[in-house]
Amino acid sequence: MKKTIFLMLAFFTAVFAQSELKYEMVKTHKAYTDPASPRDTLLVFILEYPEFDDSGVNKKLAKFMNQQVMKIYTDPALGGGDLKKVMEDFKNYREDSEGSPFATGWYIEKSISYDAPVSGIGTLTYSGYAYTGGAHGGSWVYYHNYDLKKEKKLKLTDVLVKNYQKTLLTVGEKLFRQLKGLAPGQSLEGDFWFENNRFHFNDNYLFTAKGLVFYYNEYEISCYACGTTELLIPWKDIKTLVIKDGPLGKLAN
Repeated sequence: MKKTIFLMLAFFTAVFAQSELKYEMVKTHKAYTDPASPRDTLLVFILEYPEFDDSGVNKKLAKFMNQQVMKIYTDPALGGGDLKKVMEDFKNYREDSEGSPFATGWYIEKSISYDAPVSGIGTLTYSGYAYTGGAHGGSWVYYHNYDLKKEKKLKLTDVLVKNYQKTLLTVGEKLFRQLKGLAPGQSLEGDFWFENNRFHFNDNYLFTAKGLVFYYNEYEISCYACGTTELLIPWKDIKTLVIKDGPLGKLAN
């Protein structure tokens, strides 16, 4: 039976942002060692997430945000699942191809953090790093934005006018080419993986006071060595697309 080291840490952080939400950051750390060689760590697993205080005046909103945290954490599309399932997967798939019972040095860290970058909007950022063998590990960042007043997850259609897509794509491609040093007519294939030479956005975006940010993770539009891409589209460049009486209306004035 594997030796298990378990440590649960919880510390209180008061947040007085626009929503005046308070939460605790809960951190779980587990390390598994090889029973045949206790000095060899098979897997280190770290999980950190906010637990919102649902006992105060904002208890309804706090309960909603706690539900969203759990949805992110357990979403299979984001590599989620409860701790028990993660460990079970580790047990089932961790065998080394050379025949030893386990390979050592696996590391998985997942974190969900909270911020309120724009008045009335809260953001849960899911990030992490994992090494599960091979030449290198991998990291990720995913943004989830919420209208705190309506208690709903925000989509671009909630903040931008109808038929915004064509104009947003035109502005976005121009800024992307500037960011990457590409000429106006230069192909978006080759160094970048835009099929049929057509620029596109993903669904990973963040609303900030400066503008709309799209974040492309490793291997999403280019090679691992090329890194990630953070594309900022200033509000001033798309102010005609922002719904004036919507959640972001004040930013586009």
